[in-house]
Amino acid sequence: MRKTFWSLCFALAVVCFPSFCSHAEESQPLETVVGGIKDEVEILVDKNGFPHIYAQNETDAMFALGYVHARDRLWQMDFNRRAAMGRLSEILGREALDHDTFVRTIGLNRLAAASAERVKSHPRVYQNLVAYSWGVNTYLAWKLPEEISFEFRRMDYQPEPWSIVDSLAIGKAMAWELSGSLDDLYMSVLVERLGWKTVEELFPVDRHNEVPIIPQEPTEASPGDTQDEQPTPPAGSADAFLQILNVASHQFRIMGEHGRIGSNNWVIDGTKSATGRPLLASDPHLTFHLPCVWYVVHITGGNLDVTGVSLPGIPLVMIGHNRHVAWGVTNTQADVTDFFVETLSEEQSHYLRMGEWKPLEILTETIYVRGEKPFELEIATTAHGPLLATATGNMALRWAGAEPDDDALAFYLLNHAIDYDDFALAMQTLNSPAQNFCYADTNGMIALWVAGLFPIRKSGFGRIPVDGSSGEFDWSGFVPKIETPHSVNPSQHYLASANQRPAPKSYPYYLGYEWDPGYRARRINRLLASNDAITTEMMQSYQADTYDTAAESMLPKLIAVCRYEFQDLKPYAQVLDMLSDWDFRTTVDNPAPTIWWKWLDKLRDATWRDEWQAAGIYQLEESWGHTDLNKWQPPLEVLEQMIAENPTSPWFDDVSTEEKETLADIACKSLRDAVRELTARFGGDISEWRWGRTNRLRIDHLSGDPLLVRGGHPLSGSDLTLTARGTGGEVTGGPTWRMIVDFNDLQNSIGVFPGGQSGDPENPHYADLLDEWVEDLYMPLLFVPSPAQFPPEQIETRLKLVPPPDPLELITPEEAE
Repeated sequence: MRKTFWSLCFALAVVCFPSFCSHAEESQPLETVVGGIKDEVEILVDKNGFPHIYAQNETDAMFALGYVHARDRLWQMDFNRRAAMGRLSEILGREALDHDTFVRTIGLNRLAAASAERVKSHPRVYQNLVAYSWGVNTYLAWKLPEEISFEFRRMDYQPEPWSIVDSLAIGKAMAWELSGSLDDLYMSVLVERLGWKTVEELFPVDRHNEVPIIPQEPTEASPGDTQDEQPTPPAGSADAFLQILNVASHQFRIMGEHGRIGSNNWVIDGTKSATGRPLLASDPHLTFHLPCVWYVVHITGGNLDVTGVSLPGIPLVMIGHNRHVAWGVTNTQADVTDFFVETLSEEQSHYLRMGEWKPLEILTETIYVRGEKPFELEIATTAHGPLLATATGNMALRWAGAEPDDDALAFYLLNHAIDYDDFALAMQTLNSPAQNFCYADTNGMIALWVAGLFPIRKSGFGRIPVDGSSGEFDWSGFVPKIETPHSVNPSQHYLASANQRPAPKSYPYYLGYEWDPGYRARRINRLLASNDAITTEMMQSYQADTYDTAAESMLPKLIAVCRYEFQDLKPYAQVLDMLSDWDFRTTVDNPAPTIWWKWLDKLRDATWRDEWQAAGIYQLEESWGHTDLNKWQPPLEVLEQMIAENPTSPWFDDVSTEEKETLADIACKSLRDAVRELTARFGGDISEWRWGRTNRLRIDHLSGDPLLVRGGHPLSGSDLTLTARGTGGEVTGGPTWRMIVDFNDLQNSIGVFPGGQSGDPENPHYADLLDEWVEDLYMPLLFVPSPAQFPPEQIETRLKLVPPPDPLELITPEEAE
């Protein structure tokens, strides 16, 4: 009789020193005999809690990575896989049923299972996933039920064995978080209520003062590959789309709060650095939570020697460097999600497809709900994708992330890359999520590649739901990956991305329009263009830069139009004087950014809300696009251009009054409202309106437990600055990892994140790096070739994994049962 997977794990997880997880100071490594490895593996944990895995082969290294991930982040891994697989109801009950229904409908669980089958065609990638799973499960088998993470005990359930499907599902969920979007529905409401001409004016594909990621012309596409520039009429009604938004917006989030997605990365070549070698910086912006989204690790085994941050649950490094190359990522924010309004038969069993009635494919998913009977979910799918569970039931979703993928292979190639050709191959392998990868190598090359799967539509841009029956708006293919925007060794000697437009206007393919406001991009391009002999310390100052280019652009004009009205009125004149003297740096002890942000918020609201209300447009609580700055309003650059070039724009007129308002009227009214609100909150002493009093950090625990919240720190910077930290309230998202790689000496590379390495609140590494992150300090990313060379004073604990006398071949949990 074949042994079960768990019995195999228990038989092989022979623990010689039960206290190996403690923070003891033994000089000799604690040893644990484990099945599933071929050779000894030594794991050194440094003073920051970062493990350094030294294995003799890559498979053993992946086993060890799974082992330490489970040791430090087991509950986070389990929660995220349940979120990704639509299985939260099993532990949370009915409150998670909407979430699970949405996840099962879009099919993240099915996509992960399909990827698990596909990855078998890449034996090395597959073997790494299997070894990683075995490492996780060996740790699980070793722990007694009362010894596992406290969250399991509190929620009264036990973790299940880990599988490669779980790892791939977490990747799929992250891809959806970064690239999935419901904004076509909102755009359709605007089109119906305001008209296409107005929507194109207020939500343009081409924005004011754009600085694209790729500075020069990309490779030209073949004739005929460009898309129709004429917009398509909306299909369906605004009321129906608003109903879908109202229902789906709270189901939409899989692993975090939507709307906090941004990032910075940049790279300079040796002609701009003080050492003559490249420097690379990366800081992804996501929702904060504890445990931190990232896990720092150094992995050595076989041909692999890589360090950086991993995602607990997924093997290999997502952002980091090896001995030859380094890479950092930002979100592309491309338009890779479309909605198709299907024509259904009267009995709801068929859909119309180019003149023929096609049967709906019906899938049945069983969702187990804690404390209740299982919920049977029927999912109907068409050629375009699954039908969303809405009142009409005829809205199909197509997402590029649902296409067959080799994304696991892409990151495998990236971790093993030794030169630009290897990097380029990885970029042409990735499908989803589409990302902007900056690159540097030991040969002195730098590059930036906008990588991913970008749909080509037969007609239209796909900015609103379209008719699915005719085939006219179907996807005809994808942008050839060799033709996605990229640049290598540019003449300007640097490259930078901050979620802005990826390519110049002449680029022949439509990629999207939901870019972040371009103020971070303007700032980093200015800094990199105007400075030479750049050092690591200067790169640190750039990541911590608090200069507000939006305020620099807009405030002088706003102050000028309000000067006359408020020249004899305190505190308004005093406020304007303070803003006039401001250096546009958003520091915690300065009242000026507090006034600016409140004024800007009131100004945007006064400019747009009256027209929205007159058109009967529902005011969404959620942000459209990938950033909180957009809220429900047009991009900030649209307002900036109106302020600079058209102060009598009809959009400044308040349509609810008989008068004809201009910028001056609206700006003055907004300033009055802002000052009154700040006075009511902080008192009449303007010097007390410091930015640090209102812009404060809040980091929630992933479980939502209020006792585990961290924060309260005053934060410099804002979402309009490079150090993207807040809008003048609770700061719940921003840079979740900061990294700088120095190719003059990779040992000088540094990084930091807002939290700690451990998921255990009682562990000293639970949130021990939070203060350093707040103060813009960094930790060394030790990149030591061998345990023998590791500085003894940097070692906190040592663990040696030892194989049994007769190691068994690795098998997956599915194969063992």
